[in-house]
Amino acid sequence: YVADRCHERIGPLGGERNPVRPGRAVRILDGNHLGATPKQLRVTRGRTAGPLPGLVLAVLDPDRMLITDIIPCEDGHTQERALLDPVMPLVQPAQVWVGDRNVCIAEFRSRIDQRGASFVIRRHGNTTLEGDGEWTAEVRTDTGRASERPMWVCVGGEPVLQVRCVRVRLDQPTENGDRELEILTNVPGDQ
Repeated sequence: YVADRCHERIGPLGGERNPVRPGRAVRILDGNHLGATPKQLRVTRGRTAGPLPGLVLAVLDPDRMLITDIIPCEDGHTQERALLDPVMPLVQPAQVWVGDRNVCIAEFRSRIDQRGASFVIRRHGNTTLEGDGEWTAEVRTDTGRASERPMWVCVGGEPVLQVRCVRVRLDQPTENGDRELEILTNVPGDQ
C-alpha cells in the first residue's frame, strides 16, 4: 500500500531513475536477517547466544529505488529459499527477476519462466548443469572478463530448463573472495 502511494508521487516529482532495462520491469529479490534490538526477552539478557530476530525477503524496484513487497518470517534460522512460494504471485510477464545464489532453485527459476518472466540469478554450488554448447570467447568488461554458454539445469539427472550460463572472471575478488561467478539467465542473448 505504501509503495503504491509512493509510486504515484515519485514520477510527478521527477524522482524516477533511468530504467535498468528499458521496456522491462526489473525486480531485485534479496533476503536480510533483521537486526537485533536492545529490547530483549528477560531470559536472554546477559547472554551472548540469543535468538535470531527473523528474516525478510524484500522486492526492490530499482527504477524507483522503492521496496514494493516484503515477505517476513519470524524464524531467523529459515533459509531464503523457504520463502519463495509467496514471491510467485508477484511475478508478472515481461519482468526480469534478479537474485543471489540463495534463491537459485530450479523450481523457482522454472516457475518464473512459466509465467513469461525472465531471471538473472547467480548460480549456487549445488545447481547441476549440463553443457549444451561451447563457451563463447571472453569479452572484456569494466570489472573482468565474461563468456557464456547454453546449458540445461538438471534435477535428478534430468534436464528441466534451458538457460544461458554467463561466467564472469573478476579482476578483484568479491568480499567473500570469489574471483569467478556464474550467472544463470533465460534472458535472450540479444536483449
